[in-house]
Amino acid sequence: MIKTSSEIAAAPYPRNHSRERLRPREPENGQCENSSSQSIRVLIVDDISTNRVILSHMIRKMGAAATTCESGEEALKILAGEKFELILMDLHMPEMSGFECGEKIIEKRTGKLPLLIAQTADETPTACKRTSEIGFDGHISKPIRPNKLTGIFDLLKELSPTS
Repeated sequence: MIKTSSEIAAAPYPRNHSRERLRPREPENGQCENSSSQSIRVLIVDDISTNRVILSHMIRKMGAAATTCESGEEALKILAGEKFELILMDLHMPEMSGFECGEKIIEKRTGKLPLLIAQTADETPTACKRTSEIGFDGHISKPIRPNKLTGIFDLLKELSPTS
């Protein structure tokens, strides 16, 4: 017998299965698991929690360490005390945009690292041109796929002083 969508929605979850267990959870304090063997450190700046969770999961699976935050202001505070090889910056966030935060990061950056990559659904020529003019090192569109991150990680290995 075929069930209607309302019958499926009304069906209870099995006793040992809860909806809460199905929701992705962000690591406590925005920190992902970190081991001493992980040499690439990534800062993910995005105001959408789900985006942070998915990206940090992909990054951990690639063997890197991820730290997440939800605003440009928070990113600048973290960067004042920690070093990263890569920053994935959402462009459209409330209060301080990724454009503005990126400008502040680039003003203080010495050398080629950290790489600053815009991550956004905004693929308009205006957004791409603006990130380039500010000095972002790249621009990737959402949803972000692992193969896009692999290319960025390969570039990091080339730029790394230890290679």
